[in-house]
Amino acid sequence: MDSRRGGGGAEQVSPSYKIVFLGASSVGKISICHYFIKGEFSNDLASTVGATFHLQKLKVGGENWVKLKIWDTAGQERFRSLLPMYYKGCQGALIVYDMTSRESFEAAKSYLQLLRNQSEEAEVLLIANKSDLSHMRTVPTQDGMRLASNEGIEYLETSAKSGQNIREAIQKLTESIYKKSHNTEASVKDTVTLDSRTTPHAEETKKNCSC
Repeated sequence: MDSRRGGGGAEQVSPSYKIVFLGASSVGKISICHYFIKGEFSNDLASTVGATFHLQKLKVGGENWVKLKIWDTAGQERFRSLLPMYYKGCQGALIVYDMTSRESFEAAKSYLQLLRNQSEEAEVLLIANKSDLSHMRTVPTQDGMRLASNEGIEYLETSAKSGQNIREAIQKLTESIYKKSHNTEASVKDTVTLDSRTTPHAEETKKNCSC
C-alpha cells in the first residue's frame, strides 16, 4: 500500500521524492537502475533514449515508506538539451561515471554543475561505477573522493554487474533526502507565531492606560 495508518485511524500518505540519474553514455546508469528495481544484472538492456521513468517504494528511517520517482536520463550529447526538464525540481541526483573512463569522470563534473544551476538544494551522490573492472580503472579512488569532498557530497563505488553498493547508494541518497525534508518540517513547526488577537485582560489594561 502507498499509505500507512497513523494514530486515531488517520491515513498518512507516503512522501514522494524525484531522483534523477545523470552521467555520460555507457557509464552504467540504466544497469544500476535495473539492478535496483529487479535485483539482477542484464546484458540485454537497450540504451536510454531521452529518459525512462520508474516508480519504486523504499523504506527509510527503519519504518517509513517513501515513493521514488526515478528518472534515468540518456548520456548521449544529442539529448543534453532535454536534461533540464528531467532534473528540474528533483530532490536527489546520482551523478555516475565509469571508473575505467577518464572522459566520463570529466563529464560527471559538468553534469554536476548543470544540476546545481537548476536544483541547487538537491541531495547528490557521486558514483564510480564498474568496480568489477577495478583492475582496468583510470580514475583513482582518491580523485572521486576529492571531487565529492570539494562539492560537499557523498561518494560510493558500485558495480551493476555484481550488485555492489547499488541498493546502498540509492538508500543513502533517499535517507539524506528524508532527513533533510523532516528537518525542514521540524523547523517550520518550531517557528512561534504570535497571536494578534486582544485578550479581555489586555483590553481592560488598555482602557486604564493613561499613555
